[in-house]
Amino acid sequence: MTKTNYYILIFTLLLTVPLFAQRETTNWYFGSNVGLDFNSGNPEVLLDGRITTSEGCSTVSDSNGSLLFYTNGVEIWNKNHNVMQNGDGLLGNISSTQSVIIVPNVSDSNIYYIFTADVFQAYLNGGEGNGFNYSVVNMSLDGGLGSVITKNINLLSQSSEKVSAVSALDGTGFWVITHSRNKFYAYKIDGSGVNNPVITTIGVDIDNFNNIRGSIKFSPNGEKIAITHSIFEPSFNVYLNLYDFNLNTGVVHNEKQIATDRVFYGIEFSPN
Repeated sequence: MTKTNYYILIFTLLLTVPLFAQRETTNWYFGSNVGLDFNSGNPEVLLDGRITTSEGCSTVSDSNGSLLFYTNGVEIWNKNHNVMQNGDGLLGNISSTQSVIIVPNVSDSNIYYIFTADVFQAYLNGGEGNGFNYSVVNMSLDGGLGSVITKNINLLSQSSEKVSAVSALDGTGFWVITHSRNKFYAYKIDGSGVNNPVITTIGVDIDNFNNIRGSIKFSPNGEKIAITHSIFEPSFNVYLNLYDFNLNTGVVHNEKQIATDRVFYGIEFSPN
């Protein structure tokens, strides 16, 4: 694995870190059947995973740091490393930059939402692609191993490979954001579930499916969004843009173009 691959992997794995306040992110599963356990304060290698993914993946544990489940956006594995009940056939893709992200329900600790983004190739040569979808896991089912109770609810028929999430920081829920063309779609996830998106039209119009690769990321405090656009058609170009995000309204504003002088794909904020 090259240094660039490592950077992309780390950027992908860090997707869920701002969502939780305790030890829900202490277990990571990624790559080909491997993982890391941070419960001791230092990473310990895990070799019991069943996941296979070249890019997007997400893992969630309980507040004590015990593994609940992990997913590559196509399949979900429970804590016993078996496919979760009804946990196959999700509409992400193992080669989508940010294939999947897990978000909890603030009113019911058993309920988790899994958001998936399809890969760019699915839209090429007349392909319709799967767009942006979510499924719902109930951890109280199957003896505490969890079950998918709702699967592949479509939010956008066409989208990008980008998805990120952050706490609203006021206890009311979380924001999940994705991007399509020149629009940001910010979904508030609260105790009632997934709400209609706040849509902001701003920035470059990505009108070719070859160019929907790259990442989107919230800052830890939720006040900033960074996004990368890897442009391949009709000629190579790249964008790294920074925006302000309103945690109360879901509106994206105040665009700043950071750079266009190198390849931008993964993206991450420092802790502060």
